[in-house]
Amino acid sequence: EGKQVNFFDTPRSKVKALESDGLKMLVSEGAGCDVQEVTVNIHCTTTHTECVGHISKENIFINEVVDRFFFPSTLITVNPIKSNKCNEKYHVDFKVGDRVITKEMLEQNLKSINPDFLEALIVRTTPNSLNKRFLNYGCNQFPFFTNDAIHYLNQLNVQHLLFDCPSIDRASDGGLLGNHRIFWDTSDDIDQSKGISRKTITELIYIFDLIKDGTYILELQIGNIKLDASYSRPIIYPHI
Repeated sequence: EGKQVNFFDTPRSKVKALESDGLKMLVSEGAGCDVQEVTVNIHCTTTHTECVGHISKENIFINEVVDRFFFPSTLITVNPIKSNKCNEKYHVDFKVGDRVITKEMLEQNLKSINPDFLEALIVRTTPNSLNKRFLNYGCNQFPFFTNDAIHYLNQLNVQHLLFDCPSIDRASDGGLLGNHRIFWDTSDDIDQSKGISRKTITELIYIFDLIKDGTYILELQIGNIKLDASYSRPIIYPHI
C-alpha cells in the first residue's frame, strides 16, 4: 500500500483482508486475528531478484538457485550517456533518447577495485532523486546496459548484478532480453543437465546519495518461494 514504483503500467500491489462467512479477518472488524491477502507483480512493482528461470521454459526457481545470502560487493555510480555518443553494441537498434551504461564507464569505475569485491556489483544511476523510489515508468525508456558492458561484467566474473532501474535491457527489445541472456550465458534453450547458472539480477533497487561508492558486504534477502523471481531486500554493510 502507499506509494509504489511501477513499470509497464501494471496493477498496483495491494493488500486486503480475507473475508470468511461475511467477516473481514481484521481485529479492528471484530475478528480474532488479522489475515491478509497480498497481490503483487514481482517484476514490475517492487525491488526483486531474478534467476535464469526468468527466461527459461524450464521451472528454475530463485529459492533453489540462491543458496548463499552474503557477498563481497562493490557500489558504483554512473551517469548514463545518449546512445548516439557511444560506439558500443546492443542487440537491437538504438532509438532516439536512449541512454546507456557502457563498458567504458564500468572500466573507469572498476579499474582500482579489489577483484575479491566483484562477486556482486551494485549500479546506481544519475540523476538519483528520492522520487525514483516511487516513479511510474510506464512503458517509457530508462537507462540500460550495452551488450559490451554486460560481456565485460562476465569477464570480471560478476555473479550478482543489482541495478536501480526496471531492467538491465531496454524497456522494449522485442522480447529478446538480450542482456539477460548474455549475463546468464544462455540461448533460448536451457539444458539443466549441464548445470544451472546461479547468477542473479536484482532490479528496481534504490541507493540513497549519502551512501558512498566503494566496497561493502551485501546481504541479499529473498523470499523462500518457487518462482523465477522474488521480492527482495538488498542491504549493504561496511566491512573491516
